[in-house]
Parts: sequence; structure tokens; C-alpha cells
Amino acid sequence: MKRPICIGRMRRWRAMIPLKPSPRSRRWRRRDPSRPSCAFAWIYHRGTGVPQDYGEVARWYTLAASAGNADAQNALGVYYAAGLGVACDYARALEWYKAAAAQGDPHHQFDLAVMYDNGLGIEADPAEAARWYEKAAA
Repeated sequence: MKRPICIGRMRRWRAMIPLKPSPRSRRWRRRDPSRPSCAFAWIYHRGTGVPQDYGEVARWYTLAASAGNADAQNALGVYYAAGLGVACDYARALEWYKAAAAQGDPHHQFDLAVMYDNGLGIEADPAEAARWYEKAAA
């Protein structure tokens, strides 16, 4: 009888641990190649098994955002606005928020509206903020 290997809280038999990526995981990566980058970014953000490093988080989110992942684009907006792992740059944060909001997610549209409302990276524009608040609420 083979001994189980403990992976986190889950136990698996050695025979069940794949040595190569399965066809299912390859299909998953083909559909959205940015997802593994987001996963690595989250690991570095939380410090799960690695030292917490916001610079690495920004690097992985940049890879995913360049591939068009809206969540990564919004996260980069947050990182640039807060200066986490990158220099605080409201203009770049606004660019990433715009890219994420253009994909239609209401949470990302709300974040862009807040930037316009508070005048971060651009002069305060209540009319533009209201337009994005309405899009987010719809």
C-alpha cells in the first residue's frame, strides 16, 4: 500500500498526483492564459508559502493585465493608486481602471467613478463620475 502525501489539508495517493499537466488544465490555460498569472499574484499578495512581496504582485498582475484580464487591470489600478510595490502614480492607475471598466464589470466601473469623483490622476469631473456610477448601478 502506498503512503499518502499530505498536500495542505488534502490527502492524495502518490498514484493520483499527475506528473504532467492534464489535458483539462491545458485547455484551461488555453482559454484564459492570464489566470495562472493572477494566481501567482495572489500567492505573493497573501504571502502563501513565499515572502509577501508587492513588487512581485505588481509584476504578475502586469502580465495578466497585458493579456486583457479585467480583474488584473483593476488590481493594478489599486496598486498604482496606493503605491503598493510600485511608485504611487494616479495617472497610470486611471489608465488601468479605464481598461478594466471598459470590459463592463460594475465593480471596476465604480472604482473608475471614484477616481473621477475624487480627482485622482485627473481633475475632478462630477459629470463623468456620475456617468460611471450610473453604468455601475445598471
